[in-house]
Amino acid sequence: MRRLSEALRARESRRPPQREASQPRRGNPEAAFAGTSGVLNLPQSLPAFTRKRDTTFASLNSAFLPSDVILLLDAFILMVAVWGARILVGYHDPSVALGGVALLIALTGTRAVPDRLQAPIFDDLKVITLRTTIAFAVVAALVTLTSTGDLRLLLYTLTSATTALTLGRLGVRAVESRMRKQGAKSNTLVLGAGAVGRQIIQASREREGYGLNIIGAVDDDPRFAQEELGVDVLGALRDVPRLIRERDIRTLVIAFSHTNPGEMVRIIRDAQSQGVAVWIVPRFFELGRAGGADELLWGVPLMRLSPPAPQQPQWQFKRVVDVVLAGAAMIVAAPVAALCGLAVLVESGRPILHRQRRVSLDGREFTILKFRTMRPVDSTVESTEWGADPLRITRVGGWLRDKSLDELPQLYNVLKGDMSLVGPRPERPHFVDRFGEEHRHYKDRHRVPAGLTGWAQIHGLRGDDTPMEDRIVFDNNYIDSWSLSEDVRIMARTVKTFIGQGKESEGEFACSDRKRA
Repeated sequence: MRRLSEALRARESRRPPQREASQPRRGNPEAAFAGTSGVLNLPQSLPAFTRKRDTTFASLNSAFLPSDVILLLDAFILMVAVWGARILVGYHDPSVALGGVALLIALTGTRAVPDRLQAPIFDDLKVITLRTTIAFAVVAALVTLTSTGDLRLLLYTLTSATTALTLGRLGVRAVESRMRKQGAKSNTLVLGAGAVGRQIIQASREREGYGLNIIGAVDDDPRFAQEELGVDVLGALRDVPRLIRERDIRTLVIAFSHTNPGEMVRIIRDAQSQGVAVWIVPRFFELGRAGGADELLWGVPLMRLSPPAPQQPQWQFKRVVDVVLAGAAMIVAAPVAALCGLAVLVESGRPILHRQRRVSLDGREFTILKFRTMRPVDSTVESTEWGADPLRITRVGGWLRDKSLDELPQLYNVLKGDMSLVGPRPERPHFVDRFGEEHRHYKDRHRVPAGLTGWAQIHGLRGDDTPMEDRIVFDNNYIDSWSLSEDVRIMARTVKTFIGQGKESEGEFACSDRKRA
């Protein structure tokens, strides 16, 4: 027995000592980093068992339930409400089902289920009540026009659904509160190591109710040292993409910093494309809470940027609208398209359609279709020629271009999925590369599919004689503030201009009830 004990002690003495720093506490991501350099001590390729995700609340890198989960809960509640109405009256009322669908669509809006730092139930009640009122008004108008359905039953169902939805959101907030109490927080990076950044850091670390786990701060010219901030200064603005990946950042708070605004825009858009929520401290907030502020973090107003269009719940409806409207438009416009094709054939022979390579979502190329309006030329000249050569435009082609009828075949591109009905107009690869080098934010236009019409086009920014800088601003502005209702309005204005019932003035567009920066 004595020999066995001696052998065990000898083996233990030969075992290399374990460094305390290599054993970070569970739930504390900062312990995985050594010192204040912000450099990982862990190897780049981790064993599979170390990457296994813990399922306890304390290990979750989010203090919020996913929006999709909340929307599924909303859908279930509405389904129960509609089915309950059917059981109550003993028959199926189409207006009730339509009201449920309308309310569900309304609830998929950008601000219907946002991640909230603090979410009083009264805020949820206000949002749900407003959207229920809109859904009821729309469906009631249809019921009145068609003389079908029971308005009293519809009102009863939607009122009951409002109560149930509010109770559901109350349950969601209770779950999120419990998650935060058990340690679930959103890994957060603060851009700005000044007075405002320090105030946000201190408030977040002292009050767990906000659900923010401040990993550190970045600034090109930090005003305060790490000891004064209370967290590490992890680097400059250029280090943000790396920090997002290495430290699993889920929230970005933009405080005031000494950083080039153009570079800041690029960093924010890159972060949003990775699913990071971005909150911004508005300028001159000391003069009063900004009208668009979504939250108050211990006296500091924060505005949440809308997530990128493809990450919004209602984005899926955009493709449905594209397919339905493009298919219907192809059927309605078939006689006109046939006459256009016949006119091209009679005047200049084949080919009737012109095919050209263009660039769309994420820089992917596709073949766009148009009625041929110009005499054929070498493909190299065509792909690098900016602007139409007047000597090559045919008489029929000039008329088609003037009426925008040459673009009718692009409805097929929309049905195929190469394009959308609304979005930035696609350009040829040669000019995409050229403009991408000449203009900082040109390639940001490719965050969404190219479109048949767009926000820039209804402002008259189309063709080779319009400033590229203006088109870039309008296209990116459309993407950053996208909504399905805005798409509908753009299509309506396009149709109005197309059929010649009037032309909107630039001033009226500028006074749009949807503000654009």
